[in-house]
Amino acid sequence: MHPVLFRIGPFELYTYGALLAVAFLAALYLAMREGKKVGVSEEFVADAGIVVILSSIVGARLFFILFYDLQNTLAHPAELLRLRQAGLVFYGGLIFAVVAGLVFCRLKRVSIPVVVDMAAPSIAIGQAIGRIGCFMSGCCYGKPTWVPWAVRFPTVDQQARHPTQIYESLATFAIFFALIWFRKRKTRDGQVMCLYAMLYATARFIIEFFRGDNPHIFFGLTISQMISVAVLAAAAVMAFVLWLPLSQKPAHADK
Repeated sequence: MHPVLFRIGPFELYTYGALLAVAFLAALYLAMREGKKVGVSEEFVADAGIVVILSSIVGARLFFILFYDLQNTLAHPAELLRLRQAGLVFYGGLIFAVVAGLVFCRLKRVSIPVVVDMAAPSIAIGQAIGRIGCFMSGCCYGKPTWVPWAVRFPTVDQQARHPTQIYESLATFAIFFALIWFRKRKTRDGQVMCLYAMLYATARFIIEFFRGDNPHIFFGLTISQMISVAVLAAAAVMAFVLWLPLSQKPAHADK
């Protein structure tokens, strides 16, 4: 593992934080490029990006504290602001970011289906990069295993474990390319985000079986798996509506 990217005197740049910054910038750049194709201004994308990233950090941190670290945070309130290495839950960040983004779109009177389709590939590429930061930090590790590609995480113990961070990174890279391929073939705005939700929820549900840091709390499922089931169910309903022949409308064509 390489949790600290470099040190200059007392200053330390954490790899996790650095890669989160890279993930955000890559996602923002891609969203701006996609925005030009569908008539969404760069100013809107930049403003929305700031709203979304701040909301996602708050949501990801709150979910981690509520579901994984509540007692420790109550005993040590200063831990609330510890963002240097880990302590973030993706689904918490996604939920807060989606709500904030939808509100922002309504306030700016920008088409929500157009914006969510524009944002879906950006979310996927951001995840793919961000999970590499998790791997370098040693968080979100997997269960003990003896598969040839097993990794030892010194921050946990000396057992060889599934590199579940890499599993998710590869999965979201694959989802990113699938969305890029599909965006020119959609028949209605909203379908790209719907496909992202279905693919990611499925991938996350499967990967959670190999995670070694999340407790199984309900019928052998983790919190993230239960959220994945809910997301997949909601996305399936939305897919049924969006793919109904009678409900099809002309999609925003790429230019």
